[in-house]
Amino acid sequence: MTETEPIAALLSRLAHVCNANAVLIDRFGKTVHATGPTPMSLLFEEIGRTAADSQNVDVDGWRGVAARISAPDEADSHFGWLVVAARRTNFPDSHSTSATHVAATLVEASQRMAVAARQQERAIRTAVLEEALALRREPHNPELAARIAAFGLSFDEELRTIVYRPIRPAVASRSLPATEDLLEMLGKALESQSIAYLMTAKEKTIIIAAQCNVQAFRRVIVAEDSKLPGALVGVGRSVHALGDILDSYQDAQLAVRTLRRNSRGPKVMAYEDFNYATRLFADVGFDKMIKWAQEFLKPLEGRELLVEGLQTYFEHAQNINAAADYLEIHHNSLRYRIAKAEEILGINLREPGAVSSVFLALTALELGRIQQSRPKSSGDAGRSRRPSDVEASDVLPYSRPYGERAGVVRAPAR
Repeated sequence: MTETEPIAALLSRLAHVCNANAVLIDRFGKTVHATGPTPMSLLFEEIGRTAADSQNVDVDGWRGVAARISAPDEADSHFGWLVVAARRTNFPDSHSTSATHVAATLVEASQRMAVAARQQERAIRTAVLEEALALRREPHNPELAARIAAFGLSFDEELRTIVYRPIRPAVASRSLPATEDLLEMLGKALESQSIAYLMTAKEKTIIIAAQCNVQAFRRVIVAEDSKLPGALVGVGRSVHALGDILDSYQDAQLAVRTLRRNSRGPKVMAYEDFNYATRLFADVGFDKMIKWAQEFLKPLEGRELLVEGLQTYFEHAQNINAAADYLEIHHNSLRYRIAKAEEILGINLREPGAVSSVFLALTALELGRIQQSRPKSSGDAGRSRRPSDVEASDVLPYSRPYGERAGVVRAPAR
């Protein structure tokens, strides 16, 4: 159990003791590790006929014993089987059977230890990333920088903060993977490309700090396209110091929100893809933009329906009919709300300057709510019929409520 690869070492020892081939297979019959050639397709067919914890097998001249392996992280489930087989008429004997059962117990213990170690490292990685995201501009925290470096990330090479937001499937019968499962899939995808990373989740959005460029992350998404759900992916500016992580994260949030406004456009946007207005927003800084947005929209304080109308109008690419359908109101009712908002703000949304001002102000307030979002409590369930990626807060009294929070925090290990 002290070996670098304990299961491989254990199976090698078992094969030597029994003078046979030892194979570990998962519950689908896929070989995880084997010490030699064995007709597992034939053996698996016989093993799968019963739910016994231990059974003898005899197929095509191969004889052996199969011991069921419990799943390390799922109650009342199993991982697969440990099979020891040989082409001998007197196999298995009592000695080989006992050795197999002892080895199966050790395999289970090794898997449980690996899961516990992985969960512990994920918790540490998550804590490091969460602390970095909580820093304000130009922080000086050598200790945190050193902890980040300990996980293989360097500010001397290209480092990006990425926001990965799954898209709800259009088919009602399909559902998104659980956040835990999505974290696992993304972690394995990054590990397969030898990309160092930290990862966490807020609501149902995955946040990643990855040691790669935009093209490398695009390749990860393409390579795992059949496994990962459709998603909007925002990639922030390159991080050169600890204080840049927050700025890069805010860029990625802004990119995802921009992508949400165009359902037919690309699904990945990087800081370098921002148009003039969006780049202005990102570089001026969130604090200033939020303050200016509060001042600009203050006349609408207490007029929730008018603000909601404007938000939905811009979220649907200024399509009155689509926005009205989403709000489940008549299009003339939405026209009235927008006209009333224009009157109160003293603007005309047929003018480009007014359109840019309202869009940027609404974007600032929504991203401000994301920053101040809190974990979901049991009383939050079912508050809104329109799920979103942000939570209502006290940024402004007329903030629109949002639901569908997950409160999951985890960081896959490398």
